[in-house]
Amino acid sequence: MKTYAPNAMELASRDVVSRAEMTEIDAGRGINGSVMLDMRHLGAERIIERLPGSRELAMTFAGLDPIYDPIPVRPGAHYHMGGVETDNDGATELTGLYAAGEVACVSVHGANRLGGNSLMETITFGRRSGRAAAEWALSNTTIDVPPSAEADAERELRGLLDVSTGERPWQIRNDLGTSMLENFGVFRREEQMAKQIEILEELRERYARGVIVEDKGEVFNSDLVQAIELGNMIDLAACMLQAGIARKESRGAHARPYDFPDRDDENFMKHSITRWADDRPELSYKDVRYTKYDPMERTY
Repeated sequence: MKTYAPNAMELASRDVVSRAEMTEIDAGRGINGSVMLDMRHLGAERIIERLPGSRELAMTFAGLDPIYDPIPVRPGAHYHMGGVETDNDGATELTGLYAAGEVACVSVHGANRLGGNSLMETITFGRRSGRAAAEWALSNTTIDVPPSAEADAERELRGLLDVSTGERPWQIRNDLGTSMLENFGVFRREEQMAKQIEILEELRERYARGVIVEDKGEVFNSDLVQAIELGNMIDLAACMLQAGIARKESRGAHARPYDFPDRDDENFMKHSITRWADDRPELSYKDVRYTKYDPMERTY
């Protein structure tokens, strides 16, 4: 594990800073699962002038004023770099479905995101996708949906609304988030990922036994939406864990410094592709597209 001088860390990218913070926390040098961000040397005037938003967040959520006190911080999820596979115009393999931004993967970045790529996804590919979707919608007024698919969706919704005893969705969601942060966070360890798969099965069983949707209405029912999202999140977590265990290397956000610390271009210069089949994730791979520069040669 590399170490950095203080002045170098101040200029480091966010992924490097996150790994540095997590190294300190894992080594037991943190405080209550965090490290302390000390801005007091900047002085009150500069903090108020240059960092009013950061100060407000610290005061609101930590109850501390960075003018006088260090602030506890720790790494958190920032940007989703994968998503639904699309072409350059946002079209997916499902007819009429277009995707752009964080929800899509047009292959503009891999396990790490370069600065400015989020703008490229929204401004460039968002515009291309929006234009292509609008053109498709103007020439295709209807889509034939199999009656069986409609019946399955209606049955699933009715099943959620009819539950009268069970857990509230937020209870399971909180356990999902806490366990994923612990076992599938900045650094990935095989034994922790295997443990998390077992935890997911327990959460899936709790969800299947029934979650209570208090709002039984059929219009703007955010309570129902959250219950549906919870089931999807459990499935998505299973997809992420399967792909994470299979990737035996360290590359950007796929950081496995304890068992596979090196990047392996020969075996893993490719996208992980997951499809949900027979009620389980099915993993495959797709080669990375590149044109002018071959990242495996590293001659530039």
